[in-house]
Amino acid sequence: MTTDSQYSWPRFFMELADKLLAFKDDRQALIATLQHVYAELSMDLPSLDSGGIPTDIDPFTVYGLFNRGLTDNKRRAVALGIGGALGVQAPLHDDFVGVPVLLNINATFYDQVRRDDGDIERLWDLFAVALAYADQPTEQTSAVFRHAYDAVLQQRHASWNVTMGLFWIRPYSYVNLSKRDRWFLALPDRMPSSVRSVLASLKKVPESTEYLGIRDSILSVLKSGTYEYFSFPELSAYAWRVSE
Repeated sequence: MTTDSQYSWPRFFMELADKLLAFKDDRQALIATLQHVYAELSMDLPSLDSGGIPTDIDPFTVYGLFNRGLTDNKRRAVALGIGGALGVQAPLHDDFVGVPVLLNINATFYDQVRRDDGDIERLWDLFAVALAYADQPTEQTSAVFRHAYDAVLQQRHASWNVTMGLFWIRPYSYVNLSKRDRWFLALPDRMPSSVRSVLASLKKVPESTEYLGIRDSILSVLKSGTYEYFSFPELSAYAWRVSE
């Protein structure tokens, strides 16, 4: 596993994903755990459902609880609260630089008002196979990942946030293509022209085959040592610094 020694968040985020996977078929226990964590923090669990307390939840939305418009202190408190409740051992310091965040108004990965039957199940399916494909990239896991990714893209509320969610759970394996990173990657002298032209031509979230092609192209550039960033977390942090 690649690691960037200056960041603690990738290891924490990846271990959290491993722990969350155990709740794929027991989401009520996960919701109860989240309620307990927020009570311990003397905070209100954000409204994740039109009815208030969520009746179901997907793993990417769990990450969205602490990757949204909060202060770094609150983000860390919520992340550590959830991680602690699930048994995550990795440390988490104040180093969220480059971690993409959702808008508070759009912090779920499903449509809170018009959620379709199967939306959350498909998000869990993508989550599970994204971990499997990142950890054991084979033709089989690639095929299942592509199918799950494309199925999620058809859902209401699925947009560039899908690539953000994949980056959260396996930040060395999946590139985030939300607005800031696309802007940065298209700048002169930040990527070869071949990569920039593909990104500049994107009008919507790429389907799985194109997304993985973009991912592989950027990863190849990072590994070449041509630029000052050598991994997706470093790239995202650099994009954040330049944009700020």
